[in-house]
Amino acid sequence: MRTSPDWARLTPPYPDNLSHRCKFTDLADPVRGRALLERLKTIWTDPQALNPARHAAKVTRQIAANLAELSKSLEKSGHHPEAVAHFLMRILFTLFAEDVHLIPNNSFTKLLEDLKDTPAKFAPRAQAVWQNMDFPYSLTAG
Repeated sequence: MRTSPDWARLTPPYPDNLSHRCKFTDLADPVRGRALLERLKTIWTDPQALNPARHAAKVTRQIAANLAELSKSLEKSGHHPEAVAHFLMRILFTLFAEDVHLIPNNSFTKLLEDLKDTPAKFAPRAQAVWQNMDFPYSLTAG
């Protein structure tokens, strides 16, 4: 059996090409059968819940809310709004650069995780990353 809502024609299959295909014998499996019945129920009662664009919009709204909260917090700490905006754009671009492999995979995310408990070390380390991104081919004397 293959299940495919109309929006699937416009986007790649979600979450993958095989998840919307199943065998009727899967219904007999205690785990797969329950998941399949739940998916079929969702298809009939709330098909938009399976729409990846809807999920992406929800995630985007949550990220925007988190960024707004962080921005307010930084501004309340005395940082100028333009500096905060520039800083957050730099962070987002760096995460994007990591995702599209302009910088080594997970390098910036790992840096953030490593410095979570020592925020005072963040500024110089991030500055070094950003300087390298600004001038990737510059040579240091030494």
